[in-house]
Order: sequence, then C-alpha cells, then structure tokens
Amino acid sequence: MPKINFITVLFLLSFCGLIAQDAQLLQWATQGAVSNEEYYEEIPFRYIDGYIFIDIVQHNKPYNFLFDTGAEATLIDRSIIDEFDYKQLGVSNISGPVIKNQGINTIVLDSIHIATLNFVNIGAVAIDLTPLKKKFCNNVYGVIGSTLLKKSNWQIDYANRIIRIATTISRFKISDTATKLPTFLPSKGWGTEAVEVSIDGIATKFEIDTGNGRSKIVAHPSQFKRLLKINKKSTVPYGFAKAPTDYRILTKKIEMGNLELLSQELDLLNDVGQHQLLGNRFFENFLVTLDWKNHFLYLEEKRAIAPNELIDFELRFAPDFQN
Repeated sequence: MPKINFITVLFLLSFCGLIAQDAQLLQWATQGAVSNEEYYEEIPFRYIDGYIFIDIVQHNKPYNFLFDTGAEATLIDRSIIDEFDYKQLGVSNISGPVIKNQGINTIVLDSIHIATLNFVNIGAVAIDLTPLKKKFCNNVYGVIGSTLLKKSNWQIDYANRIIRIATTISRFKISDTATKLPTFLPSKGWGTEAVEVSIDGIATKFEIDTGNGRSKIVAHPSQFKRLLKINKKSTVPYGFAKAPTDYRILTKKIEMGNLELLSQELDLLNDVGQHQLLGNRFFENFLVTLDWKNHFLYLEEKRAIAPNELIDFELRFAPDFQN
C-alpha cells in the first residue's frame, strides 16, 4: 500500500522492533475469528477516487475505515481507541517519510464489528492517523487490513458498490467463466497475498492491494529495467526536476491465468519501494472474490477492459488542503 508511504514504512520498522520472535508475530497476525457461526452479510461501500471506505460500528457509533487488502495490519486511530476493549502487547517508536518519531501500540482487539458480524481477538495497531486524514481530506479512523480480512471470505462488487462477507465462498455467486488464480503468502506466513502476472513475457508476482487507488498496475522501475529497454517507443518518462524518474509503459500483453489483456498501462513509480501492486483501478472491472482459506482469487469480468493509448500525459498532483 505505498500510496500511503508512511504505513508501508510503519510495518517494516515497527514489527521488527515490537515482537522479537517470528512465532509471536505470526500468532498476533493470524489469531482471531468471526464469532457468528454461519453468516452471509452484504454491506455498502463508498468508492472515492479509487479507494474503498466502509463503516465499522462501535457502541452504536459509525466510523469511516479504509478497506485495504494491502495493509498487513488493521489500524485504529488513537482518537477512538477507547471505543474498543483491547490488550496491549508492545510499544515502539517508528519514523518514516511522513511520520516522524511516533510511538505506536501493538494490540489485540477483543472485538470489532462490521454490520452484524463480530470479529474477535484481532491483531491491530493503535496509531495517530492524522497523515492519512490529510491525504483523504476526510475523517478516516482506521484501516481494515490483513489481520482482520483473513478471518472471512469477501466478495467486492464494484458495479453495485457492495461488499459481501460469508462463512464460505459457496455462499457467493461466482460464474463458471471467472478466472481462478492461486494466491501466494509471503514466506513469513502472513500478510498481503500476491498472484502471478506475466507482462510482455516477464512473469512475476503482484500483491492484491485494494488500498492502491492510483494505478491499475504499479511497480518500481528497477523491477522492469528490461521492459524499459525494449519498450522505449511506448514509454513516457515523467517527474519533477531533481527527482527520480517515473514511467508509464504501454504493455503489449498482460496475462493472469486464462485472462489476457492487451495494450494496458503499467506505472513504474519510485515511491512504491519494492512492492508490485494490482490496485482498485484494475479490480474495478471485475467482480472480485477472495478465498483466503484456500488461497484463491476469482476475477469475473463485468466490463470490458479497453486497450489504453499513450496519446499524452496528464500531470497528477496531490495538494494538501490542510496546510
């Protein structure tokens, strides 16, 4: 989720210092469950500038949360932490491009509610999310991340702005024509899962990141040096003076399982670090089903993904209206 750089850096720095033993970290990340026995729930979501927002409700109060499969942890803003019962596991000081020397708390939430569903014993992080609020110019009180999402099965219906949550994926309607892709966990055994993608013959893994609202497909320039060399005529470099150069490439063919896409944009951005991401601008063309237990992603095409063209390039910027 490098679209919010400080969170990526937060994970890299905090988890290394907070919990020394991998086994403890794995337990913190994977513990928890949904206390409802059999369930099927549909909730609306708000789709704003390529980002998904949902409400969680604590003590009859709704709070706006970012829905982010690319976030390794569920984040709770410190301003509402007292709305939850929780156990504290550790404290650490972290810093990054946006956050400077902030203390964070690794916690386990006794419960957190989404609609009628009660998620219990969820690993989370309590943190000041002011930088996130500035980015969205909105009150964002948390991030629903991997430590919660992996406790259930999810279907994201972009066309109807509905998220479905169920005990098993058999409760979802999935077309026989949907592309079924295996997903891959990081070697540490938890966190953001990825799928294999072939771009102009270069096969690599891209993370499933609904927290990326900027681009369809994005990676770091260093990961696709060969593609930059052979696709010079279909590459647009851009950026500001004295800053690393970013690129937009018009690829020839992108393949994922039996899914084949022609002439699609690939953004190569320096600020993503070593991450390679599939974002909402890609997934919004599909009915997306996430089977975390069996590690599969289902993509049912709902609208044709038209070929892109590199006619010109728009300058995109993110003003900070609060400063």
